[in-house]
Amino acid sequence: MQRMASDLRVAVLSSETTVATFGEVLIAHFRGPTRASCVECLDKAFAGLAAKHPRVVFLGVVEAESPPPDDEARKALAGFFQRVGEQLSCVLVTYRGEGFRASMVRTVASVILNLMIRASFPRHTVRSLDEAAALGKKYSSGLDPAALLQALDELAQMHPKPGAAISG
Repeated sequence: MQRMASDLRVAVLSSETTVATFGEVLIAHFRGPTRASCVECLDKAFAGLAAKHPRVVFLGVVEAESPPPDDEARKALAGFFQRVGEQLSCVLVTYRGEGFRASMVRTVASVILNLMIRASFPRHTVRSLDEAAALGKKYSSGLDPAALLQALDELAQMHPKPGAAISG
């Protein structure tokens, strides 16, 4: 079954982190500082998604202005992946940007995914949304990469007022 961008469901929309689902994909869109408290939102969204789908693809998108997560947030994210690991098809992390900063983000993501947790699910840090969407198709046969990219574009254009959070 192919997904349309209209299948995008936003769980939390804030100026720092947006959590959404798209079919069997859990999307974490990091726009600002990553706080340990965002993991509670990921847990809730994951629980709802896992109730409908036996396997879930996690897609993390990091914007250029998002600083690396602090130690507390890194530990909270690692704990999240440990808890949900058996239901993950894969974890994909990408960064919107280029150069040194993009390399740093890939390094931090690799540390969290490969050194801080022991899990059997595939983990990939990729260079672009296109690459992430194509790789997601490998782990989820029902995923339409073009529709996922359209949904990610829609998500990127959603902006709450600074400091406001919208939960749905």
